[in-house]
Amino acid sequence: MDHLELPSAPTHPPVTVPYFSTIEYDGGPFATYPQRQSWSESDIYNRRHWSHRHPIDDESSLSAAGKSQDEATSFLQNWLFFGLLSTVLGPQFRANEYVYSTHGGDRFVTTENLLENVSHMIDRLRDNQSEQLKIMMGLVDRNLTIAHQVHAFICANTTLDPALLLSIAILGDFLALIRNVVYWRGDPPTDELVFNWNTGDAIQTDMLAQQMEADGWCISQIIRSKRLTPSARYFVSRLAPPSAGKPHDACSRFRCLAYQMDWSTYRTAHRADHCDCKFLAASQDRLVEILSKDKIPLITTAKLIAKGFDGEIELAENSSHIVYVAISHVWSDGMGNTQANALPRCQLQHLTSLVQQLYPSSTAPVSFWIDTICCPVKPRWARSKAITLMRQTYRDADKVLVLDNYMRKYPALDVPVFEPFARIYHCGWTQRLWTLQEGVLARSLYIQFADVAINFDSAWQSMVSGRQQQTEFHNLLTFPTRIRGDWTLTWRDINAPFISIQSAVIALHERFTSIATDEALCLGTLLGVDMERLLTVSPAERMKQFWSLFPSYSGEFAFWTGPRLSQVGFGWAPVSFMNARLEWFPGNHFSNAQNPAYLTGEGLEVRWPGFVLGKFAATELARKFWLRDESGKSRYWLSCTAGRSTPWDEPTVRISGTFSEATEIAIITRSPLPLDDNQEINDVASVLVKVQRRDNDMMYAKVIRTARIYYASPGSIPSNDLEYAALHVQLASHLKQGLSVGNASMTPNGYRYEGVLFPSKVEEYLPEGQKWCLV
Repeated sequence: MDHLELPSAPTHPPVTVPYFSTIEYDGGPFATYPQRQSWSESDIYNRRHWSHRHPIDDESSLSAAGKSQDEATSFLQNWLFFGLLSTVLGPQFRANEYVYSTHGGDRFVTTENLLENVSHMIDRLRDNQSEQLKIMMGLVDRNLTIAHQVHAFICANTTLDPALLLSIAILGDFLALIRNVVYWRGDPPTDELVFNWNTGDAIQTDMLAQQMEADGWCISQIIRSKRLTPSARYFVSRLAPPSAGKPHDACSRFRCLAYQMDWSTYRTAHRADHCDCKFLAASQDRLVEILSKDKIPLITTAKLIAKGFDGEIELAENSSHIVYVAISHVWSDGMGNTQANALPRCQLQHLTSLVQQLYPSSTAPVSFWIDTICCPVKPRWARSKAITLMRQTYRDADKVLVLDNYMRKYPALDVPVFEPFARIYHCGWTQRLWTLQEGVLARSLYIQFADVAINFDSAWQSMVSGRQQQTEFHNLLTFPTRIRGDWTLTWRDINAPFISIQSAVIALHERFTSIATDEALCLGTLLGVDMERLLTVSPAERMKQFWSLFPSYSGEFAFWTGPRLSQVGFGWAPVSFMNARLEWFPGNHFSNAQNPAYLTGEGLEVRWPGFVLGKFAATELARKFWLRDESGKSRYWLSCTAGRSTPWDEPTVRISGTFSEATEIAIITRSPLPLDDNQEINDVASVLVKVQRRDNDMMYAKVIRTARIYYASPGSIPSNDLEYAALHVQLASHLKQGLSVGNASMTPNGYRYEGVLFPSKVEEYLPEGQKWCLV
């Protein structure tokens, strides 16, 4: 993997990949190479050939009816590494260019000549006709697809050398990107080839994860890195971890707790451990006076500088002629203060210097804002006022300067161009809730490193425009929207907020806060709701209040897959966007905005089609079941989403809770179910609801669980449901024939199996514009 760039001070040497092949690749067609080597398709997809954990003797090199590990490793490297190179590079490919020998006679794989060879290939193909390129692209696509499928299958459970698996993943990802570059003519086509070349979820099959874990990376950061391309992960794995020295024992796969704070023991940090300089404070009266005028308090340092940073911090009101910098920082780095609006003298001196460096041609001290000084600890109303002004504070600042202890340890100049962004991606600042709004609302965002503060936007554009054929940043192309947001996250029309909300879901799902109830405040600041009304309620009621502040909503809220509020009238509303998994609304920005919903005193009124399953006595419903059409044929497979603590692959999970006697159960669907074979669908977003009452043409319902409905056609039902679905087709068939099947019996609405009700009959189809009130 010599073609890949490493960080300026890598924590590990480059990965060496042994040359396992016992024969050279024969140069023939990629797809038929296995047959030429006497490997059948069943051989390739036989797990025993790739996982040599012998059931009795772990030292055995052969598993029952399996190939030897040496044989399997040689075949795989020849086919998926050298074969892919031959496919893409064509007749000019020379296998010996990608192998080198040490003085001791050991042989290893090298990609030192890969970039040069690819460059020559691009030059050769430049004059080819588009029709020729199309044919060539089809062949490359088929071969890359085969390689990706085989690689993914093997990585799911294997004992093969992790370095080999990594080298195939990096090469496959690189060649897929080169394919896109080579065969694009003019504007990028809609058929860009993108694969997720993962090396498996298990740590033992992922050598990069193993190295990161040993270096002290949090498991959640390791999992987060898997969203990058293999090349980018390789680069990141050679960086020092961002939370080195912090405990990660309590962290989970999706959440790092190292940045969570215990407010009872929080202490403001000095610039150096041994420093004990005095704290400088702002006048509480002056701070309150400015906020009472709906003005933003700014720190002016001219007098402090003149006095050698000795005395009270002077504050000024913001105005149109004052240029100021807003400071964005991570409180766990120690620059906050829970007791007073004060900072150590050393910190104020340093902040003043950093701000001034952003304006090298200015001789006058530049004002700045930092929450530690400018958000009063008390009184409460003044602190609330500062929060209501937060959006304006960051939006009106000339520049926003980000301070994170991890990034401030390392330089941004004279290092590989990808390195600063790799550090930004994994730093604490990008994982905290409050810093999201600070990055999104900034006119101009600067990230402070040890030697310079870089302009995020211009540095990003410079990196992307200068790296047409490198893959480190390939999966970071959406990274700027997670830091800076996009136009939808600062949507100005409060009457159509859903476009912004969908963007907020993406932005928040990787972020956390020490105070969960702050999420509503952050969302309110981002989306421009009435913050004063949001702050009038208790913290526990904030999210409910937040969802009550919009004049209109989207009907897509019915299909939100995450947890919902428990308060009456708000059972449709998300509890939080800060989830372990990325929850989602169906549709897209524009379709969502076109389906309005309205909040009433009883709940959210929406219009969607659906159907009624029937009335049920006290029971529990299965989470997955078949639905029959009018002819009695099983046509639709309904699969409810799992609860947050429920495994996704567990087919027998029951919906929690019981239903009171004669409770009507219905299903809301995002589109009408087709009733004949000519209207075949793949799947439909839906939600299982408990109907509380009907009032004229309105059905008042409480959400039980969101679901997907799949049409019974080849390739439609998820593969992990197929065996379970087939079992229940057989079970229902036997019961209809009057056969005895264990603890199973027919019911008017379906059948009962092991105490669980499996409804299967649609009692009533509802109109496409059915009115629902989600309570």
